[in-house]
Amino acid sequence: MNCRNRRGCGAGAVRTRIVVLATFVSLLFGVGCDHSDRSTVVAKPRPKSAAKAKPVVEEVSIDAFPVGVKSLFPIRKGSKGFGLIDRHGRTLVSPAFSQVSKGFANASIVSYDYFVGQDRVLLLSRDAWYYCHEGGAERVEPTVSIFSIRFAYNVGDGLFALMPTDRDNRYRAMVVDPESKWRPTESFQLAPMARMNSGRVPIQVGEKYGYADRTGRIVIEPKYQDAEAYFGDPPRAPVCLDDRWGYLDLDGNVAVPIQYKGVSAWFDQGMALVWKHDRPRSFFIDVDGAELREFPLSWHMPNACFDGFAQGRLYFRGPDLADPRMGGGFVLQFGVIDTDGNWVVEPNRGMSGVGASFWPGHAILNRWSEGQFAEEACFIYGIDGKVVSKLPRRDVKQWNGFSYGLACDRDCKVGYVDTNGNRPGVP
Repeated sequence: MNCRNRRGCGAGAVRTRIVVLATFVSLLFGVGCDHSDRSTVVAKPRPKSAAKAKPVVEEVSIDAFPVGVKSLFPIRKGSKGFGLIDRHGRTLVSPAFSQVSKGFANASIVSYDYFVGQDRVLLLSRDAWYYCHEGGAERVEPTVSIFSIRFAYNVGDGLFALMPTDRDNRYRAMVVDPESKWRPTESFQLAPMARMNSGRVPIQVGEKYGYADRTGRIVIEPKYQDAEAYFGDPPRAPVCLDDRWGYLDLDGNVAVPIQYKGVSAWFDQGMALVWKHDRPRSFFIDVDGAELREFPLSWHMPNACFDGFAQGRLYFRGPDLADPRMGGGFVLQFGVIDTDGNWVVEPNRGMSGVGASFWPGHAILNRWSEGQFAEEACFIYGIDGKVVSKLPRRDVKQWNGFSYGLACDRDCKVGYVDTNGNRPGVP
């Protein structure tokens, strides 16, 4: 065999190897080859998936604030700041403000928070303040630098208080009145976290407490060691004198003798819970101080004014029980009782926050499920003690109480929910 034939055989072998390799590549990468006519069909490249379009969020300016909205709900979106939505989740003001007035979800003095429904709201930024209410949004001239304000809160009836950052004066509230009714003629301070109800607000002069009306006129002389807000019908306010507590009527007369070691901050269904130094058990009284009956459960009550029943329900510490999942150690148990001492919601080791109040007829309780793989979650309970809905996100455990029909978690991670657990504006 000559060299020519050897070269020809070598070229054929190489050609054969190329065809085999091409066939292998076609099988591996989906490239088809038709060897009958030596033509090659190249697979079409896969089309790139279209990028999901982000929903366009329309910015709503304070200038477009509508008229006729009766309840306002503050929101916060990361670093953008605070804004407002309505009862149905519609954006009223896009988040852009440095601060928003805190509101009270219920009668408890500890129920104030940013994310609570309010009938009127104060929005604050470095350059402009706005008073938002049913009649619209009005610009308010800033009275102090935004950087000197620790927080603002809604006193009530269109009155707001600014709490300063100065540690020496952190409880000396600065009053803001967008309605220009507040014109005090005497020197005093609002009492810490004071609230305007029934036309009365607790005030402080030195170490003594009294009350002023909506104009700032002192109507009840500051002579008490402590004084709380008015609540109920007829209105009653707890006051302390010589380390004893009682209640005043709207005119400042003593409606219930000042003789108790501790009293509830309000009357619920015409009853308040009180206790005396010389009696081991607490008992109920009516709005005139007449004793009704004893409270059947033992309770270590404070020597002060404390949160009471709401809609005949009280978030109450139950018996400490041994839990085998914690090595047999004792854990605190919390549940809900009625005024007869019956458990409406059985004790559980879940620890709930201010959302546990039944003021509007619903409460949010943090509970642990039973079984080997127990998990913690928050649930909405009705007044009958039955679960209405389970709330999303087990990592969100602190909720504010319902106000104007909605409740929000304390960091606004989930946002607002209604009494059925539905998020307004979310299908």
